[in-house]
Amino acid sequence: LVTLVAESYVVLVGAAMPDERSAAVVSPVVLALLMVCGGLFVNAASLPPLFTLLNKVNVFTHGFSALMRNEMAGLTLHCAPSELVGLPPPANLVQKLASLGVAWPEQRCPVERGEQVLEQMALSASISSSVAALLLLLLA
Repeated sequence: LVTLVAESYVVLVGAAMPDERSAAVVSPVVLALLMVCGGLFVNAASLPPLFTLLNKVNVFTHGFSALMRNEMAGLTLHCAPSELVGLPPPANLVQKLASLGVAWPEQRCPVERGEQVLEQMALSASISSSVAALLLLLLA
């Protein structure tokens, strides 16, 4: 579906250009701009307002949002020991802290659920709304 909509964008640009040379130059530029603003490389929440408006008709925004929601919703993530955040207690103070009854903060996995990833990436659209937007873009 994403490919069909992207192809229709290229056809639209080709129809709007006076010749095939200018269409061959402008089409990749338009698609590259849409890719950069679509959430793949830059968090959508950090974009300027103009690009946020552009994302309403961005094929990559809707496609990426649907794919990420499909993959991350309900997912539980586990970290390797090297990926944990928080400092371990100093080796020379472990016994002293334990004898004093002082608890050291545990090391934690920075991302434990797929929903946290979706929140960090500012992807709030549901799969059905993203697919509906892609279908509307295809028909428009």
